[in-house]
Amino acid sequence: MQLAAGRWHVRGIRLCGMGETALMDLTPLPPPRRLTVCTGVMFNAGQRIPEFPGSIPLLRQWLDFHEELGVEHFVLYDSDGSAAPEADGRPGKVTYFPRWPSHLSAKLGEISVTPHCRHCLSVLAEAHCLFNSRGLSNWVITLHSFDAYLAPTPSWGGHALGSLGRILKELERNRPEIGVVPLAMIDFGGAPWNSSILLERFQMRAQQPVQVLAEIGRGNPRDDCWLNHPGVTLRNPENVWGVLDHYARSAPGAMDVEMPHELLRVNHYVDIFGQRCSSRFWHCTVLDTGLLWMLPTLRARYST
Repeated sequence: MQLAAGRWHVRGIRLCGMGETALMDLTPLPPPRRLTVCTGVMFNAGQRIPEFPGSIPLLRQWLDFHEELGVEHFVLYDSDGSAAPEADGRPGKVTYFPRWPSHLSAKLGEISVTPHCRHCLSVLAEAHCLFNSRGLSNWVITLHSFDAYLAPTPSWGGHALGSLGRILKELERNRPEIGVVPLAMIDFGGAPWNSSILLERFQMRAQQPVQVLAEIGRGNPRDDCWLNHPGVTLRNPENVWGVLDHYARSAPGAMDVEMPHELLRVNHYVDIFGQRCSSRFWHCTVLDTGLLWMLPTLRARYST
């Protein structure tokens, strides 16, 4: 197909069923970001560990940790403007949508600050962040709030500080074919250490990742399949059609790559505001210090 008018000339536009003709014969530039981390719709995002009312806010700890881990960009959503103090202090690093539900409608804005529906629009925020990141980021992941931390194994391939980057580099080889990379989520809680830094305060975890036991909620006959583990999904925004909380759907022809939780997982700190791990099937009884290598870096930030 050839188009020409005046001084411009466009050629080689790909049409459905027309084979491998290049789009305008141009090679697209790679996205400028390797990884974007999104939140769900947060409420009261300025919270601190209750026992340490003067401590570093949990959202700041979460941002600092992931920034040091190698995350290039964050997209924050809230329903009440409470994330502004942390978002405003990171120009270029954070895209912030304050009172995001109210941008959809006044009614949704009102509903989203009521106790029973503070997170109702998080699925829409997930979809918004995913598709808004097309062409901007190789990978997108939603960590619903400041209680969920990416946890790469610190011993894989060299120094702990570059572990996430090395894992993403391995995935990059096959990124054009990948849609979803499911990550397991493991609960952390139990008896707390006397610390106001979250990843030091809770060092006890469950024996294994969160798993669906009820038959009606299972998505695959294989027990260890990611469809039976409500975790988190790392997504290639070019190859994903939809997202829904713990899951995502790849485009037809794209493949899902299950990530071993020993290599990369999400630590879910469930006991910040009350004892939750003790009420779950797997209690938090296993000592895990896998993220404590980051403590000196965080303490250095907070000592200035």
